Amino acid sequence: MAQYKGKFNYDPSVTDYECKVRRGLPWWFWLLIAIPLLLIASLFIRCSREITVQVVDEANNPIENAEVAMLYTARYCPWLKEDIARHGETNSKGEYQFKDLPCSVWSYIFYRGEKAEFTARLGNIEGSRTAPFHTTDRVVIKLVIPQEECQAQVRVIDNFTGAPIAGAEVLVTVDGSGRGILTTDGQGLATISGIYNRSRVSAAARHPGYLPNDTTIVDEPGINIRDKVTDIPLDPKVLCNQTVEHYTGDPHVMVDKIDMGTNSGTVNFTYYTDSWEDQLIVRDENGRVLIDTGLVATYSNRVTVPLNFSTRYVSVEIISKDGAAGSVWEFTIDCP
Repeated sequence: MAQYKGKFNYDPSVTDYECKVRRGLPWWFWLLIAIPLLLIASLFIRCSREITVQVVDEANNPIENAEVAMLYTARYCPWLKEDIARHGETNSKGEYQFKDLPCSVWSYIFYRGEKAEFTARLGNIEGSRTAPFHTTDRVVIKLVIPQEECQAQVRVIDNFTGAPIAGAEVLVTVDGSGRGILTTDGQGLATISGIYNRSRVSAAARHPGYLPNDTTIVDEPGINIRDKVTDIPLDPKVLCNQTVEHYTGDPHVMVDKIDMGTNSGTVNFTYYTDSWEDQLIVRDENGRVLIDTGLVATYSNRVTVPLNFSTRYVSVEIISKDGAAGSVWEFTIDCP
C-alpha cells in the first residue's frame, strides 16, 4: 500500500484520479553543491587573533623587559600565504599580547594545526616553544637563568654623622633562610658570601648604643646583587644631657625615644643651626608639640619648658627648608 503526503481534495463527482509521482533529489546531492560553495566563500573570509605570551624564570617568577617574538604562516587560500613576524617586550607581569594577527577561515578549516613559533630573550639567555596558531590563546616560555655565585656587602653607619660603625652585628637571611650573624670591620663593612646573583638577601644591623635597623637590604628575585654595597644606617640611642650633632646633610631627621629619666619636671632645650634654615620640633610620645623653633639659620637659643606627660620619652624632628641637603645642626635636652 502506498502512502502519500501532501494535500488531496476529494470530489464525489469524480470517479477516476490520476496521480503523478516525482522522485525528490537525495540529500547528498545538496551536500555536493553546498561544500564547494562554502569552500569558495571561505577563501574571502578573513579573521584576526590575539595571543598572550608570558616569560618566567625557572621559579615561575615573571620576567620584565624580555624581548619576545612570534613567527607563523597566514594562509588565505591554496595559492596565497604570508609569513607573519611580530615582536614586543614584556611588562611587569612578564606578559606581552600579540594583537590583530591575520588569519582566514580557509586556514582554520584546512590548517587548524598550523604551528606558530614563539621565542623569548633576556640578554644572552633564550627560550622558545611552538604552539598551534588557531587554538592557542596563551603561551608561557620559561627561561633558565644561570646561577653565578657572588657576594654582597653591607656597611653599617651612624645615621647622624655618617661614620662607619665597627663591631656591629649583622643578621643575614638569604632566600628566606637564616645565614647567621656577621660582624662589621673597621670600615663598618660585612661581606655576605656564598650567594647567587639572583638571590633574595635581607640584613638587619644592631650595635650597643644604637637602635636596631630591621629593614635593610631586601632584593626582589631577579635583581642582580653582585658586588652590591648597601648602607644600613643606625640611629643612636639618645639620653637627656647628651648632645646630638648632625652634619651629613640629610634634609629630614627624626630622633626618637630620647630618655628623659622621668615624666615630669622642667628641662632646658639648647639648639644651634648653621647657615641653612632648619626647624626643630620637640614632641612627647603622644605626639603633643612641646617646642617648635620655626625655621632658623645661624642661630642658637635655649628654651625652658615644663614636662608633665605619661611617658618619659620625647622625640625631636628636624626639617630643613625646601628639603635642602646642606643643613648642619646640634641640640641638647637637659635632664629634669
